[in-house]
Amino acid sequence: MLEFCLLGPVQVRSADRVLDIGHARQRSVLAALAVDVNAPVTADQLLDRVWGHQPPQTARGTLSTYLTRLRQALPPDEASIVRRAGGYALTTESAAIDLVRFRDLLERARDSDDDTAAALFTEGLGLWRDDPLRDLETPWAVGVRHVLHHQRHAAEADLVDVQLRRGRHAGVLGELLDRAADHPLDERVAGQLILALYRDGRAADALAHYDRFRARLADELGTDPAPPLRALHEAVLNADATVLAPSPASRTASRPRQLPPPPLAFTGRAREVAGLTERLAAAGPTVVISAIGGSGGIGKTWLALHWAHQHAHRFPDGQLYANLRGFDPSSAPLAPTAALRGFLAALGVTEQEIPPDVQAQAGLYRSLVADRRLLVLLDNAADSAQVADLLPSGPTCTTLITTRQPLTGLVTAHGAHPVTLDVLDDAEARELLRRRLGEDRLAAEPEAAAELVRHCAGLPLALSIVAAHAAVTPTSSLARLATDLRDQAGALDVLDTGDAGLNLRAVFSVSYRALSPDAARLAELIALAPGPDLSFAAARALSPDRTAALLRELVNAHLVGESVPGRYRMHDLVRLDAAERGRAALSEDERAAALSTLIDYYVTNAFRRDRVLDPHRVPIAVDVPEDDSVDNASVVAWFEAEHPCLVATQLAAAASGRHRDVVHIAWTMTSFHRRRGHMHALVLLWQQAVEAAALLGDTATLAESHRHLGDAYRNTDREGLGIKHLHIALAMAEADGDVEGQVVANRGLAVAHAEIGDHRTALDHALRTLELVRYVDHPGWQADAHNTVGWYHSQLGQFDQARAQCEAALARSREIHDQDTEGNSLDSLGYIAHRTGDHARAAEYYTLALEIWREKSFTYEEAELLERLGEARFDAGARDLAVEAWERALSMYRDQGRGSEAQRLEERLVVEDRPPAR
Repeated sequence: MLEFCLLGPVQVRSADRVLDIGHARQRSVLAALAVDVNAPVTADQLLDRVWGHQPPQTARGTLSTYLTRLRQALPPDEASIVRRAGGYALTTESAAIDLVRFRDLLERARDSDDDTAAALFTEGLGLWRDDPLRDLETPWAVGVRHVLHHQRHAAEADLVDVQLRRGRHAGVLGELLDRAADHPLDERVAGQLILALYRDGRAADALAHYDRFRARLADELGTDPAPPLRALHEAVLNADATVLAPSPASRTASRPRQLPPPPLAFTGRAREVAGLTERLAAAGPTVVISAIGGSGGIGKTWLALHWAHQHAHRFPDGQLYANLRGFDPSSAPLAPTAALRGFLAALGVTEQEIPPDVQAQAGLYRSLVADRRLLVLLDNAADSAQVADLLPSGPTCTTLITTRQPLTGLVTAHGAHPVTLDVLDDAEARELLRRRLGEDRLAAEPEAAAELVRHCAGLPLALSIVAAHAAVTPTSSLARLATDLRDQAGALDVLDTGDAGLNLRAVFSVSYRALSPDAARLAELIALAPGPDLSFAAARALSPDRTAALLRELVNAHLVGESVPGRYRMHDLVRLDAAERGRAALSEDERAAALSTLIDYYVTNAFRRDRVLDPHRVPIAVDVPEDDSVDNASVVAWFEAEHPCLVATQLAAAASGRHRDVVHIAWTMTSFHRRRGHMHALVLLWQQAVEAAALLGDTATLAESHRHLGDAYRNTDREGLGIKHLHIALAMAEADGDVEGQVVANRGLAVAHAEIGDHRTALDHALRTLELVRYVDHPGWQADAHNTVGWYHSQLGQFDQARAQCEAALARSREIHDQDTEGNSLDSLGYIAHRTGDHARAAEYYTLALEIWREKSFTYEEAELLERLGEARFDAGARDLAVEAWERALSMYRDQGRGSEAQRLEERLVVEDRPPAR
C-alpha cells in the first residue's frame, strides 16, 4: 500500500521502497496537498505554503511544472493529483497519510474505554519517525510542525492520564520525570508527576516537586499554581486517600445520568459544536470549562444539551446537571448549597453524610469526582460566584456553563473558554422549522415559511415559539401566522406562549430589571436609531454621559452585542422589544430629538471625512470645521463601517421632513462610493436626493442632484438615463446663469457620450467645459478640464493634441497637489504612450497612477488601470507580468460585480492559455 509520510522527512513509500518525489520545493507541494488529502487546495494557498507570502513572479509557472512531475511520480492506480473547482487535490485513501491516521487514532482513543484508549494512543504516537516535515523550512511548514508538536504533547499527556486511571503509575514515572524536565512550567505534567509519585509511595518527593514547581512559576511568570494543582498538593499534604489509585469498589460507584432529554429539532451551530469538541480533545492541565453566553432565547441551553448528549459516551462516570435559574423571570436563582446537595445525592452520598457547611460540601464533591470522567452542566448561571463551588477540580472532568453574563472571573481564575452565540442564519432557521413542522407543510407555503424565518430573525426561541403556534393549529395556514407577525406593533404578542419561561417579553424583561435607568434609556434610544448598528461615537452623541459604562451594562446583559470592537448591534427581536419600551417611556419630542441628534452626527462626520477624500471638491454649505486628525485609510474604513447607517439615516431624514439633510448625506457619500465602485448605491442615494431637492424648491440644489444622479446612472451602464438627467441639470444651470453648474454638467455629458462611443460629441462637451472653466476659481477643475479634452482627443486618434493637453493637466495638478487629477492625467498619458508604441513608458505612467489610486483606496479605477497596465506589459513582451496584472484586475472586477469587464478579461486569459482562477 502507498504511504505518504509527513511525521518525519516528507516521503512516499510503496511496499519496501521510497519513491523519488524530487527536491525540497517539489516535496513541499506534495506535503501542502497531503495535509488536506482529497480536498481542493487553491493555487494561491499552494503558492503561500510552498514559497511564503511573497512568491516570485515565476512561481505559478513553476508550480504547474512541479504538479506535472508529481503526477508522473505517483502510481496512478493508488494516488493522483487532480484539478478541481477551487484548486488542486491529492486523491488517495485517507489512511495512506500518516498524519491523518495519527489524528484518527487520537480521536478514537478519546472516545474509548481506558484499556482500548491506551492501545490506540500508543499506536498513534508510534507513527512519529522524527520532526514532522523535517526537511521543509517554509513558514507554513514551520507552523504545521508547531501545531503537530502541540497535538503530540497533548496525546502523551492523555495517555499518562489513562495509565494513571489504570493504576499504572509506576510504569509512567520515568517518562514523567523526563517530561517534567522538558516542560518545567507545564502544570498538567507537574500534577501527573506529583500524583504518580504519591501513588508510588513517595509522598515526600511529590511534595518536594510541588515546592520546586511553585517557586519556578513565581520566579519566571510571577504567578501561583492553578486551583486544581493547589488542591492536589493539599490532598497529598493531608494524606488524602481519595487521590490514591481507585479501588474496584470505587470504580462501581454511583454514575449519575442527570441530563434533561436532548433538544428537539436541533440545527445549526456547527462551528460552536466543533469548537466545544476540539476544546475537549485538547484538554489542558486543568478541568475543561466552557461558558456558553448570549442573549435570552439565543439557544444556549439548546446547544449545551445537544453537545452533552452527543458526547455523553465520553463521560462514562456520569453527567451532572443543575438549572441555576440565574435569569428565571418567576423565581430566585438557585443557591449554590442547594445545587451541591443535589450533586452529592446523585453521587451516592446520603443526606446524613452531607456536611452542613457549603465549603465542606464543595470539598466532598470535588473529592468524589476527582479522576472521574464526568460532565457537569451548569445551566443559566447568574454570575461567577454562583458556580465557583460547583466546579470540579480534576483534569478528567468537563464543565459546561450557560449564562447571559460574561463570567470574567471564571475566565481569569479557571481558564474558562467563552463561547458567545449569535443568531441562526436563514438556512438554519428554516431547517429548525422543517424539523418541527415537516417539509410538506413548509413546501406548501414557501413564501409564508420564508417570511416566518425573516420575522423570527434567527432567534431559536422565537422560531420555537412560532413552530409551536403552527403545530397546535395544524389546519391554520402559515400565511395567517406570517400576517400576524408582519404587524410589527403586535409581533411580540404573537411570540407569546403564555408560559413565563417561553415568553419573549418575560425573557427580555429579566435583563431590563438588572439595568440602571440610564442604561435602559440608552437601549431604548439605540432601538429607535436608524441603521443596523451603532458606533461608540454615535452612541455617545445619543447619551454623552458615562457612555462606555452604559454600553458595558447593555453588552453584559446581552441586550446589545459588540460584533466588532466599538460597534454595537441589537438582535432584531431584542430591538423590537426595546423600541416598544421606548415608545412607552419616551415622549414624541424626546424621540424626535434623538433622531435629530443622530442625523446631525452622521452629516457632520461624513462631511469632515469627505473633505479628506477629495479636498478639491467644491463643498456643500455645511458649517463644519475640517478634521486634520484622520487620514485617507481611516476615512475609507469609517465610510465602509457606517455605510448602512448613513443610508438608513438618509431615509429617516426624508421621512421626518429634513430634505436638505437627504441631499447632504448623498453628497457626503459620493466620493467614497466612486472610489469603491459602489455605483448602484449612488443611484439610490441621488434618487432620494432629487425627490428631496424638488420638495425644497431650491433650483441650484435640484440641478446638482440631477447631475449627480445622471453620473450615477451612466456608471451603472444606463447611459440613456444618465444623459437625460445631465441635460436637465445643464438646462437648469444655463437658465440660472450658474457657470459652475454648466461646467460640471458639460463634463458629465462628455463622459456619458464617450461611454456610448460618441467621442466627437464627448470632445465637444469637453471643449465647452475647458472654455467655461476659465470663469470659475477652481484650479483643480482647470487641470481636470485639460485632461478631459486630452483624453477625448486620444480617443479620436489625435495623439499630439492629446499629449499636450494631458501634460498640461499633469503639471497643473502637481502644482496644486490635486492627486485625483494627477492620477487621471498619468492614466491618459499611459494610454497615449501605449497607442503610439512606447510600451515601456506607458507601463511607467500606469504604475505611477496605480500608486496614487492605491493610496487613495480608489479600487474602481485601480481595476481598470491594472487591465491597461497588463496590455502595455504584454505588448512590451513581458507576458507573465501582463497576466499577473490581468488576474489582479479580474479579481477586483468580480468583487465589484462588474460582469462585462470580468468576462472580457476571462476570455483574454483563456486566449493566453492561462485559465482564470475561480
